[in-house]
Amino acid sequence: DAHGGQVQDSRFKTRMKGEGKFALLFSAQFKLLCRKFGLNQSRFHLSSEHFRRPGSSEQLSLF
Repeated sequence: DAHGGQVQDSRFKTRMKGEGKFALLFSAQFKLLCRKFGLNQSRFHLSSEHFRRPGSSEQLSLF
């Protein structure tokens, strides 16, 4: 159990983190997948080349 058998835990710093075997398993799996897919890098290259400005004919007037 990630919260010691309880549905939730309202204690500060354990509410979103959890504790126990399952919490450690989830944390290790998350860290592994972040490393595998390169999500643990400090910077991401963002580009706006795939966005386009909507045209005036895409939305009808309300009145």
